[in-house]
Amino acid sequence: MPIFTTDHNNTGFERVQPGTYEVYAHDFQVSQARSGNQVLNMFYTIREDVIQPHQGNKISYDQFTLTEKAEWRFNAALKSAGVPHGVPYESLEQIGTALINKDLKVIVEMEKPDPANPTKKLYPQIVEFHPTDQPHTHNRPAPTLVLAYQQPAYNQGQNNSNGFNAGQVYNHAHHLQGQQNMSSQQQGYNSSAYGAPAYQPQSAPPTPPPPFPPAPAPNAAQGNTVGTQPPFAMPPKEEQKKGGLTIDPNDLPFM
Repeated sequence: MPIFTTDHNNTGFERVQPGTYEVYAHDFQVSQARSGNQVLNMFYTIREDVIQPHQGNKISYDQFTLTEKAEWRFNAALKSAGVPHGVPYESLEQIGTALINKDLKVIVEMEKPDPANPTKKLYPQIVEFHPTDQPHTHNRPAPTLVLAYQQPAYNQGQNNSNGFNAGQVYNHAHHLQGQQNMSSQQQGYNSSAYGAPAYQPQSAPPTPPPPFPPAPAPNAAQGNTVGTQPPFAMPPKEEQKKGGLTIDPNDLPFM
């Protein structure tokens, strides 16, 4: 039985070429530029319900930098997505959420070469936004956000298109790593040790007794001034018994 059969219809995605495409936003990510400015990265899918090249391909990392000079890109994208005039936004997450699953017509050009970095790989980039010419008539399901769930919550009350609260940060890689660690470490979530500090300080060990008892204090009345015990007095030697009698020298006549 063969383990693989060639399929010329399944050769991966081709690089998106310059042109005009009907797309919808399927994810976003907030990052920070080296300059310190916040950046909203949008990710688009070329619609498959419209007859056009590169159906289903992705256009990634369309950057919106939060500066006064680049505000026109925010306005162009939101206006083309049908957002009314005068809507205030308090975070880039709110703007990204407003664009999710919205139809747009975009003009794509190839990134310009950088003379300072001639070996840099070039990618297609969006240079213009326009309202869609072919609004989708079927109820397209909301895309599954992945990168968006990793963002810090600037607005705790904002719900995204998938029903998650912006305060619920979803890190897919960390979730998978946690599942792998679970089987090896066997975390005891129901044990009494769960939630306790990993390091428990131990009490000091008891002080061992001295190897020898301390010498007695000096006693001047007994003439013991150096703190030592008096010499040991030997008991009187018992006289040898002979014939069952005890001889007392005091009873002898010649003593």
